[in-house]
Amino acid sequence: MRCCFAITFSTFFSLLAFSSSDDSLHDQVKEINALPIIDVGEEFSERYIPFHIHDFKVFRPPDERGRFVVMSTFPNIPDFICDSWCYESDVSLIEARSLDGSRIELRHRSRKYPNVIVITTVTPEPGALEFSARMELEKEDIGSLPENNVNLNLCWQLKRAPGFCSKPDPYPDFIKRCFIFTEKGRVFLDKTERRNLPSRVADDFRNNPPWVQSYVDTWKEVPEVSPTAWTDNYSPDKYVTTVIGAVSRDGKYLAALANNSATYMEQAWHDCMHNNPLWLPAVAPPSERRWRVKLYVMENDPDALLKRAHKDFPNIHR
Repeated sequence: MRCCFAITFSTFFSLLAFSSSDDSLHDQVKEINALPIIDVGEEFSERYIPFHIHDFKVFRPPDERGRFVVMSTFPNIPDFICDSWCYESDVSLIEARSLDGSRIELRHRSRKYPNVIVITTVTPEPGALEFSARMELEKEDIGSLPENNVNLNLCWQLKRAPGFCSKPDPYPDFIKRCFIFTEKGRVFLDKTERRNLPSRVADDFRNNPPWVQSYVDTWKEVPEVSPTAWTDNYSPDKYVTTVIGAVSRDGKYLAALANNSATYMEQAWHDCMHNNPLWLPAVAPPSERRWRVKLYVMENDPDALLKRAHKDFPNIHR
């Protein structure tokens, strides 16, 4: 049974878990009858496990290395589906529950600060989905919230959206449909300067052209990457608006991630993008800071995208 919520505006999203141990997956499912496998496509049918919500609790598989995904579709875009992995960070999901207004709440425990709970509210609206996080202490009489905020890294993937994903085309064709905004306006990433990946030899096909790349804010220095680093590299081209996205294969639609404070953005390996905000206001006490990012799905109109993103994030333009 698929875990789903009746979402206002007909937006659909559900919580899924990714098991990183495929060998034991079927044994896990036999042991936990409440977690059957669902068919979500040939590539993923044996790798995703849905959660049942019961009394606002989430039952976890025994593999604690599982990752958790908010899957969302939008009726304004045909056959569109995207996965927001919450989170590629040092946190563990401990609970999820439905809220009023068709929202859901995710509660993660920091592994570094076990008494710190990160509470993420996921809010749907027409053509958009917002993730907003805050921190609180599980036991108020023990310790305090860290001044160094819990790092959250949301991995936003388009690999299951037939009109947006890279396959069956060569991966560089996907890069041609991804974009940022520079001083020249909307620029597709194949038109930016992309530096070779240090972990690959120069003639590696993934360096011709480089398949992944990071970009920094216009006021930030471009970081130097070690020749032995396994990570991707940084382009010297800088963005002026904290928006990164992709256009559908037919050119009719776009999908994008936005916030008002990201100091770097990344287009990476899994038809994915990373655009993670800072916790703001930085001068506020940790309990009053918020981590907020929003995804948009709409017709391919970059001006309309910027207008809507600016309404939600007034400081989006650098």
